[in-house]
Amino acid sequence: MKNGGNVFSIEFAEKYYEGNTLLHISGQLEDTIWAFNRARELMIFAMKNWRVNPAGDLYQTEYTLKKIFIDSSIVFDEWPACANAETAINNYYQIIEFILENGPNAVAKDARDLIYESIGKGDSPDSIVSSVWNTTAAEYPLIEFTEGKCKRDLTLVLEAIAKDIYSEGNSNTIAVTRSYFPTSGNPIETQIEESVFAYNTARDYINNDLLIGIEYASVRAQVTTLVNILTTALDSNSLEFLPEEDIGNWTLQQPSFKTTIFVNPGVYSEENPIDLPPNTVVTGNSLRGITVNAVNRTLDLFHVNNACGLSFMTFSNHLAPSYAVSFPKKNGQGTAGIISRSPYVQQCTSITTTGGGMLVDGSITEGVKSMVLDSYTQYNQGGPGVKITNNGYAQLVSLFTISCSTGIECATGGQCDLTNSNSSFGDYGLVADGLGEKEIVARVLDNVETGSLSFRVEIPETLRPYNGQAGYFGAPFFTIQDIKIIDPGSGYETPPAITISTPEGPNPIPARARASIENGSLSEIIIVKSGTSYVSAPSIKISPPTLPGGTIPTLEVVMAPLLYTVVSSSEVEPDNSTTVTLVTPTLYPIAKGSSFVLSRQSKVLASGHSFEYIGAGPNIQAALPINNGTFIQQQEIEERDGGSVIFTSTDQSGNFRIGDGVIIDQTSGTIGGISFSRGLFAQITPLILALQ
Repeated sequence: MKNGGNVFSIEFAEKYYEGNTLLHISGQLEDTIWAFNRARELMIFAMKNWRVNPAGDLYQTEYTLKKIFIDSSIVFDEWPACANAETAINNYYQIIEFILENGPNAVAKDARDLIYESIGKGDSPDSIVSSVWNTTAAEYPLIEFTEGKCKRDLTLVLEAIAKDIYSEGNSNTIAVTRSYFPTSGNPIETQIEESVFAYNTARDYINNDLLIGIEYASVRAQVTTLVNILTTALDSNSLEFLPEEDIGNWTLQQPSFKTTIFVNPGVYSEENPIDLPPNTVVTGNSLRGITVNAVNRTLDLFHVNNACGLSFMTFSNHLAPSYAVSFPKKNGQGTAGIISRSPYVQQCTSITTTGGGMLVDGSITEGVKSMVLDSYTQYNQGGPGVKITNNGYAQLVSLFTISCSTGIECATGGQCDLTNSNSSFGDYGLVADGLGEKEIVARVLDNVETGSLSFRVEIPETLRPYNGQAGYFGAPFFTIQDIKIIDPGSGYETPPAITISTPEGPNPIPARARASIENGSLSEIIIVKSGTSYVSAPSIKISPPTLPGGTIPTLEVVMAPLLYTVVSSSEVEPDNSTTVTLVTPTLYPIAKGSSFVLSRQSKVLASGHSFEYIGAGPNIQAALPINNGTFIQQQEIEERDGGSVIFTSTDQSGNFRIGDGVIIDQTSGTIGGISFSRGLFAQITPLILALQ
């Protein structure tokens, strides 16, 4: 409790083991745990000034003779000022009990404790300070500073970083950085390169050798950020680039203890939503052995705050519009506040019908507005998997969606990174829908020619255009995103010609498409050119069938906003101007003074995603191929109203896709796709004309 970490409790419990063998209390484990639990109770009573009578079944306060039977609710509620300390006592007891029952290495040490522990090893070879010094001295054998002074500085910097890790701030690192810049100048001005090398080596040692495991992923990123504060100042020989100081959420006057709740196997029906305070972790010891059922079925199951965690549990019994995990809100208003460390869901499963697995709604929180998950299975039969909305963000690793209405959806500016995941059965796989609210309305400062990738704008806000935004000039125009076949028609011996009307906007380029037929009917329409500057959906004409009695197909045009995606923007000049660089060149001239309206684009970035039988529906029995389930390839990816899905994927037939641009069909050994078809068409057409 004095240090705020957990290393002493862990080391105490692990002393009962030799390797993985429990010693000293063999046959007395239950008695030992009872004794420790009793000690926990007495510590809390002593802290609250309660006395226990000799019989052990009564207690009384120091200032009254009234005897009261033991009732934990009285103890806990009577002294709210002791709540943090009481939580810490309970946590440390739970750590000891959990290790005694489950073996050594069952609980991860606090990251700060690991760093302090390594510093405390002094000159031993596995000390972080000795290791960094030896590596630096080998790289720079002529280093001028003495070994003692360098090790002293390393120790001071590492202690500052450890304190900032615990408080989730940066004030200690900034303070130690400032100490390198006294009024008389930088005392290591001739050794900057060596010093930067040493601190980067310390960073790598901490991240690669000390903080090993996915449970330390966010802390490793924090270490990198803190070390960069120091090395940037040293490299630039200036304090100009120091970030704003953040003291974090811990001070000596008011400790903030982190709570871990261990859940034993069983089926739990809980009054929900279950609101988890910040820094609270709820963990089970068996994913299939622990099920948490929602009593209030249409309300969210867990509401998570900053730095919360859920692991090794199954969530069930929740129905639409609820989600198993979401941010808290009351009367429609978010109550999570600023999220600086993402809530984390690991090794969990959501099993229900219409309920969802996770909702990241950026409109009801501030800060990074994000959640993180690893190994989270969604078997929500007819319900959504993960949804990210309103500029929310999520990092998703090993997410498996089964029979969901939509596996992953980003809407109204929501964005996510998706890796090593799978979508099976259900209606839709990955969906990106629309844009967020307008963030910037910039003014174009010069006439911009057709085909330009960069241009200057004036921004009225402090927020400058950034990668992840998309926008339009003046009024929005549209392109053709897809042409859906409603009725395939009949009677065609050869593919029909498709004619699309000319756009109404500036510098119009008509869309072009070609058709494929199968058994006399339309089977596919490939858009060769999406067209530009459409104000509304164009008219489409299809040549009539060649066989008597044939029917003309019915088609539906799906339009998408003509948007320009931002790659980057330069530093803002004193006149509030910045140079914006786009992904694709402008399609028509932009007049000086035109507005450039930017919003955050809904985006799914998916790498190595697997699809199986998407579109076959949420009823898994009916969707199985053996029961004549039919998949719909087009519903694996759905981009709506300017949303973007950037992906590589493999489907149930082993066909590999790089977006819609390149498709490798393993069965036929062919390569296709929009980009490939366009490229081939551009190469072959001149050859045909030359031969003619």
